[in-house]
Amino acid sequence: MVDVLYAQSPALTKNDLGSGTAMMIAGRTEKAFLNKFYSKLIDKYSLRDSQIPFENADAHLSVQVRQDERQKYYFITNYTDNKQIALFKDSYTEMLSGNSLNGSTTLEPYQVIVATKD
Repeated sequence: MVDVLYAQSPALTKNDLGSGTAMMIAGRTEKAFLNKFYSKLIDKYSLRDSQIPFENADAHLSVQVRQDERQKYYFITNYTDNKQIALFKDSYTEMLSGNSLNGSTTLEPYQVIVATKD
């Protein structure tokens, strides 16, 4: 029944509104497809390294950026069962502990770091 219901529906939709774009993938995809698809979006919209504070950005660490009038806040999350290493480009401060984040920093499984640039 499900196969018939979605047989004539798109698996990928794109909607533009104002200066923004939203995309939705409605299908079961392989990891290889997602890596290629997201890489093309990153290149098309010049997102590579634009706001990522570390050199070795990949799919294991998520970076969300929020900012106020004074500074940017980087929410870095390890969404894996394994330790992940972030190689910071510059000097940052982890807001909860006050520790400096220079060079190599290890994130434990599912750890979140909130950082600001020094």
